[in-house]
Amino acid sequence: MKDLIASPGRTSPWAQAELIDLYDHPVLIPEMLSLEAERKALADLKKELKERDSRIRELEDIAREKADLERVEKDLREEVKGLREEMEKVKEELALRSETLEKKEAQVTELEENLQAAALKAEELMKGLKKEEVEEVKSVLKVLDDLLGKLDEKVVEEFVKSGDYETYEKLFKKLGV
Repeated sequence: MKDLIASPGRTSPWAQAELIDLYDHPVLIPEMLSLEAERKALADLKKELKERDSRIRELEDIAREKADLERVEKDLREEVKGLREEMEKVKEELALRSETLEKKEAQVTELEENLQAAALKAEELMKGLKKEEVEEVKSVLKVLDDLLGKLDEKVVEEFVKSGDYETYEKLFKKLGV
């Protein structure tokens, strides 16, 4: 009869009837109760073990994620450091270029002022010439132009490429020749 009590896998109606009859037996009832309590305790332990295993897997997953995040954080910190260093280099380069630009702007301003002063002097000189002198300069320019026309082409080309030709052209325009 103990075999019937210890074999929970039996489900036949006869086995169930035997078990029910055995519950009425005064000696077997405490033994059955302790066995039942042990089974329940074992089931509870298995359940708790399963829950703990699940929790351990969750914690391991969290630990892996944390390690991944720490690795990403380290990479990001290094990248930020590199970007800051690069930004400092760009700032330095920008400061140098800005300084160079300011110097060039100052040079341009100085050249513009010198050019304006030269133009004013030229105008004053032209105003200082008498009408007769202007006509004399015009006639000399016409003679020079005729002589240039008689020169060899290579010589004329060299003259045209020189800075003197620009002055020659300006005088022609200014005097209306």
